[in-house]
Amino acid sequence: MIEETKIRVSLKPDNIDESYNIVIGENLFLRVASYLKDSRLGSRYAIISDSNVGPLYASSLERFLSNLGLPVDTFIFPAGEQSKTVETCLDITGQMSKKRFGRDSAIIALGGGVVGDMAGFMAYVFNRGVPYIQVPTTVLAQADSSVGGKVAIDTNEGKNLWGGFKHPKSVYIDIRVLDTLPVDEIRNGLAETIKHGVIASSDLFGYLRDNMDLFFKPVGSNLRDSAFRDIARYNCRIKGSVVEKDPKEKGLRRI
Repeated sequence: MIEETKIRVSLKPDNIDESYNIVIGENLFLRVASYLKDSRLGSRYAIISDSNVGPLYASSLERFLSNLGLPVDTFIFPAGEQSKTVETCLDITGQMSKKRFGRDSAIIALGGGVVGDMAGFMAYVFNRGVPYIQVPTTVLAQADSSVGGKVAIDTNEGKNLWGGFKHPKSVYIDIRVLDTLPVDEIRNGLAETIKHGVIASSDLFGYLRDNMDLFFKPVGSNLRDSAFRDIARYNCRIKGSVVEKDPKEKGLRRI
């Protein structure tokens, strides 16, 4: 078992407290369910995922919520950037409305960057805004997109043209979900991590230079697990500190 870490992102724009915790560990689905039970974010929960991640993890997360008596439904859309559209959002929010989700509901984003963007955008607009949490399942989403509250969808004219800032209530980074991640997706996430090192941390850059082989060791290797935990800590501290200083990308966050 790897040691669990909690990182606080302190956000108080316009004297409104939007701070939240990032929890880094493994096998966190019970922790997610317990948090939702205790925090009472909503009276019922919508897990939003895609056709890659949903079949792997949605039923397990749903079971943990149901075991604690939390009403939950799962909504899955076809994986890929091509689904990040208003039409997909209308389809899912329409399904939610038919199942009588309302202003007292909350959303769980279970997936990579596209899922996080889509679920966050839906949380931003559904019933004038409902709370949501992030459970990122790729190295890239765990490194960057799940932290910071930038949510958007694509239009015919360009990428991420409709969106806003909607900070999650919590982020759960579960190292175990990376066990099913294709090697190319691991490389994509590591590229983002290298960028963080260039921008903000020579220590992170040096760690990656000296330990890159650890991320490609066999699934279940303690060295692999510890390496993913370490870069999650580095990434979230770097991203969190930038977001704290510039939550709405007015200047510094453009780095």
